[in-house]
Amino acid sequence: MLTEALLILLNSLFYALVIFAVSSGFNLIFGVMKIVNLAHGHFYSLAAFISAFLLLNTKIEPIYLAFLLPFLAALITSLVGLAFEVGLLRPIYRKPYYLQILLTLGVIYIFNDLFCIIFGRAPLQPTEICKAPGSIIIFNQLYPLYNLIVIGVSFTIGVILWLLLYKTKFGIALRAVSLDTEISLALGIDIKKIYTLTFVISVALAGIAGGFIVPVIAASLGIAEEMLILSLIVTIIGGMGSLKGALISSLIVSIFRSFAIFAFPEFELLVIYLVATIVLLIRPVGLFGGG
Repeated sequence: MLTEALLILLNSLFYALVIFAVSSGFNLIFGVMKIVNLAHGHFYSLAAFISAFLLLNTKIEPIYLAFLLPFLAALITSLVGLAFEVGLLRPIYRKPYYLQILLTLGVIYIFNDLFCIIFGRAPLQPTEICKAPGSIIIFNQLYPLYNLIVIGVSFTIGVILWLLLYKTKFGIALRAVSLDTEISLALGIDIKKIYTLTFVISVALAGIAGGFIVPVIAASLGIAEEMLILSLIVTIIGGMGSLKGALISSLIVSIFRSFAIFAFPEFELLVIYLVATIVLLIRPVGLFGGG
């Protein structure tokens, strides 16, 4: 029983850091740009499809160099995100919210059709890369080293993101824009540049998560919607604009989700919604949200 609990916790940490990468990007876009990007999960999905396609169709030796392909998938996804922000989002920044929602909703349908045309309807899962690093023994149970590698990569990215937001001039400017765009303009901050960089960084976070998740979870049409729902729940529980809240709420959601799948899988989503409901009843602005 102890062994099973430990493995569940390790899997929870693995998935929590993946959710954190996606939800922190979603949180950034809303916090800075005041846009509910319903297509954010599809950037995660795009990177997953690209990474799976590259891993399945590119033979690289030695095998550890294949770990560069998810980063390449994230880079390609970031370029798509850049084109999306410049070409579609930028003209409607000052338009009503419903136009932004309709735009990102329409992009979802475009992405889904493109996924079917380019990658086909069958799920893609390059399991060989997951097996390549081997496994370690934890309490007489084998645990894949690939998961630990992803945990390490995700943790490193989280630290870099924190340093970027709280220890650089760009981070100061970004947080200033999120608080008051008019004063930021008066101070000479380039709002368009901040918006573009924020969106690209957010998409890159989703892309890295999608790129590394595919050996464990197949790239399929349904993963975008699932990740978007989880990102929304994490943002609600953690509180808008809080990086610490996004991390802690990702851990909470992932732990409850993992134990729910183990104990009573048919109630997986219900358990997560109950957690979110309880948090909102106690603290409506989320665990670390501002008043």
